[in-house]
Amino acid sequence: MGGVIFMGTYGSMPVGRSGFEIIPDRKVNPQNTVAGILGGHPVSGPQPVPDEPGYWTEPVVDRPGDGMMDYQRHARNLLDCVKSRKDPIADIESGHRVATACHLANISLKTGRKITWDAEKEQVVGDPEANWMLVRPYRAPWDRELKALGVG
Repeated sequence: MGGVIFMGTYGSMPVGRSGFEIIPDRKVNPQNTVAGILGGHPVSGPQPVPDEPGYWTEPVVDRPGDGMMDYQRHARNLLDCVKSRKDPIADIESGHRVATACHLANISLKTGRKITWDAEKEQVVGDPEANWMLVRPYRAPWDRELKALGVG
């Protein structure tokens, strides 16, 4: 399908230009999930418990869109804006804000902490470790660009 996949506690949802799908997870007791990862229950550890039957929700498939047609309209809008000097429907600032939200969610997940974002300064408030994760280390000679911007 392409696009983005949202992973939730009860399933996942791929979303793309053509639509979306909800893929539910089975109702599995967390005690059994850990054992599945480890390759079985440890002898002295928690033992298997019965799983609930079924899934957390119903599967859904909704693909009313035409991904290729949407892509062509998006490209046409960009080319028209190059000619007219008008702002495109999907401008760079909107894309930056969406990407920032995704990066911050990943940083919060990696650090295991709630983070507070200062959008004006584009920094995580009071968390040097999280701020360090905002920029990927570059290797020479490309690192000079980041250093010139005061980032690297």
